[in-house]
Amino acid sequence: MHKQPQVTEQTKANIRQAFWELYAERPIENITVKQVTDRAGYNRATFYLYFKDIYDVLQQIEDELIGLLEKLVHTRLMRESEPDFSGHMGVLLELARRYSLQFQVLLGDRGDPAFATRFKQVLAPMLDRFLVTERALTQREADLLREFYLSGLLSVVVAWLRDPQDMSIADLVPFITDVVVAAHL
Repeated sequence: MHKQPQVTEQTKANIRQAFWELYAERPIENITVKQVTDRAGYNRATFYLYFKDIYDVLQQIEDELIGLLEKLVHTRLMRESEPDFSGHMGVLLELARRYSLQFQVLLGDRGDPAFATRFKQVLAPMLDRFLVTERALTQREADLLREFYLSGLLSVVVAWLRDPQDMSIADLVPFITDVVVAAHL
């Protein structure tokens, strides 16, 4: 029997969506395959066609999000000849808004700390290009400054995603960049 690729992808997407809905409500330890499949409208056998277990669903989604972020950073943001912190931050916020539920969960209180670390690792070279390497710093100072900015950026993204309609990206970016640039001078 030949599977139809679009049906296969839709089934996988439905299972992932059901997982995210549950993960947004409760810790991963309290999510079962049965709960996911019941919510998605499939049976357990269908789940196991695509995933090993609940943690595999999470890992695949994290890998996809990190892959999107890496592609964005390395194929677009790092290739520009002139650093544009405001423009780059706007692009990152658009990505965060597009995957709002996932970023809120993964970077929030019940999220996966490993995801936040991977997120920071992808952004670190871009941040170094804009802010960290402009000053003569020891390696330790550079590491601390990088962590300060990256942690702050992630916290702002999570806080903004709770109500992105409250402040548009067009308003948020200048607000943040003005503070960062002012603090950096």
